[in-house]
Amino acid sequence: MLNTCPNELDDVQATKEQLFAQSGNFNVMHLATHGILDYNNFDSSYLVMANNGRFTLNDIEELDKINEYTLVALSACETAVKNDLVEGWPQTTASAFLTAGVETVIASLWQVDDKATSLLMKKFYENISTMNKVESLHKAQVDLSKIQGFSHPYYWAPFAYYGK
Repeated sequence: MLNTCPNELDDVQATKEQLFAQSGNFNVMHLATHGILDYNNFDSSYLVMANNGRFTLNDIEELDKINEYTLVALSACETAVKNDLVEGWPQTTASAFLTAGVETVIASLWQVDDKATSLLMKKFYENISTMNKVESLHKAQVDLSKIQGFSHPYYWAPFAYYGK
């Protein structure tokens, strides 16, 4: 069962401190933020939080009960893009969450359109009440592809499913 937060944290509230404070209360996390991945120095990689905060990929393992999360959705640009030349480190934002024990991560393979991503994620969460996670994402992608102006794969295909 997904235990999601009923309230969203807005641009001012979505701080690193709030993320840590609330992380143990839920088993689903959705981060709609910008990510900076430094392939040459993993320690310099981070997700942008409110007030110019930085949630580093090393911080992921410090989240309370992160290994009990059933889903982390990363609706930011390029959260699943990797550099095959880096060995020994989680290579993407998505793989950092998987390494920490998260069951499933949804992440993007390229720059995403804000409006299309918002529509896709809303549909995904609507679907999850009656479908499994894979089916929910697939159905959301199919539904988005049928909306005028969003039929090109650029809009509906950037999100990939990782894990169980």
